[in-house]
Amino acid sequence: CGKEVVIKKTKKGRIYYGCEANPECDFMSWQKPSTKACPKCGAYMVEKGSKLLCSNEQCGYSTDK
Repeated sequence: CGKEVVIKKTKKGRIYYGCEANPECDFMSWQKPSTKACPKCGAYMVEKGSKLLCSNEQCGYSTDK
């Protein structure tokens, strides 16, 4: 939606990333989202260890940070 992504915690204390415009925007990710888009399908990328992975599991694109 264009708003900032902020770090949030569940009731049990697990960290996740969500939109600051919640509940109007329902964006949520367990992995830290990157500002880069996937060059293969256009979805957002997430950081996992030293890699950037496409958030679209069917795409499967990955690259080093």
